[in-house]
Amino acid sequence: MFNRQTILSILAAGTLVLITGCANSPNHDKWVNQAESRWLKARSDQMLQMAQKHFNAGDLNQTEAGIADALQYDPLNPELHLLAGRVALERGQLERAYNRFQNSIDQNDKSSRAHYYQGVVLQRWQRYADAYDRYTKAYELEPDRVAYIMAMAEMLVALDKMDDALILLEDKARYFDQSASIRGALGQLHMVRQEHEAAVMAFQDAVLLHPTDTGMKENLATARMAAGQYTEAIMELEYLTNTEELKDRIDLKQALAAGYANVGRLEEARHMLYQVSRRYPRDAGVWIQLGEVCWRLEDYSATHLAATRAMAVAPVRPEGFLLAGLVMRKRGQTAQAVRMFEQASRCAPTSSDAHLLRGMTLQDVGEYEAAGDAYRSAMAVAPDDHRARRLLAGLESMAIAQ
Repeated sequence: MFNRQTILSILAAGTLVLITGCANSPNHDKWVNQAESRWLKARSDQMLQMAQKHFNAGDLNQTEAGIADALQYDPLNPELHLLAGRVALERGQLERAYNRFQNSIDQNDKSSRAHYYQGVVLQRWQRYADAYDRYTKAYELEPDRVAYIMAMAEMLVALDKMDDALILLEDKARYFDQSASIRGALGQLHMVRQEHEAAVMAFQDAVLLHPTDTGMKENLATARMAAGQYTEAIMELEYLTNTEELKDRIDLKQALAAGYANVGRLEEARHMLYQVSRRYPRDAGVWIQLGEVCWRLEDYSATHLAATRAMAVAPVRPEGFLLAGLVMRKRGQTAQAVRMFEQASRCAPTSSDAHLLRGMTLQDVGEYEAAGDAYRSAMAVAPDDHRARRLLAGLESMAIAQ
């Protein structure tokens, strides 16, 4: 077997043969050193390529071994230090990763990826301002990488500079006119800012650029629902819930049912929710939504059944008790309704709804003093709730009139 020294000797000898008659030249040592350096670099690059393949395949041990061997040939290769840093990052060794990326930067300050990955480490350390600086440096070195822009915007949001993030993305959207991801990020920012129509426009552009991205279609449907564009949202959601990938997504089916309900297609909403409830009988949210739809359909027996199921699977949630109380009030079962509303208020002590409904139920049967106490309880937990003030004022006017 040839060891490294033997190979280098053969390499040097071969070089001497090629440089005929120059053995005594003053440049002889220089040429030999250059030949050795080129060979070492070539060997290192080959080993780097192999290590990169192992990394892409997820074999971190083989990657690490290949990097160690390659560094013996070319310890100053910035790409080797970069890959070593990525291995450490995958292993969660953040300090080690940061130092490896710094080694890469020390050898080649123009490596955008080394700056970017160093930013990733800083982000995990929650040093968002420093991470933003690293991402910015990476972008300055390679301004055609959308990922760097996205990372910069993410850090601005983390630093509570949402306006700056929006300005950045809007500005770069003009340059990256074929980037669906930038438009998707813009849509997300508009959603956070409650700018639902602007979010719809951004997601629409993203879907046009990437029509097969179901995640972007889902974002568009969500934005349309928030913007009150229910008919269009229904079309998007019907498409999504009929795809093999998303056909079992309970949240999308609930959103579709909500869309149906909002345009008055209550029977379709009920049918959808019945289907979902059979598959997910332990999901309280489905039973609550089904109860609300049945209430609107004036199917009080079905409303009560849904409320009972909701109370059984989620006894800490107020909605089931509220629905049950509404049915009992409708049936004239005052005492039972009051008990349901009292339980709902215990489940949601900061909500005024249960207190208001309890007061209205008591007022129905002429228990005005108790009703007034309920309205005052509502005002105590929600001082800005004008409904309680209005109901209490009406009750007091009735007392004066009598």
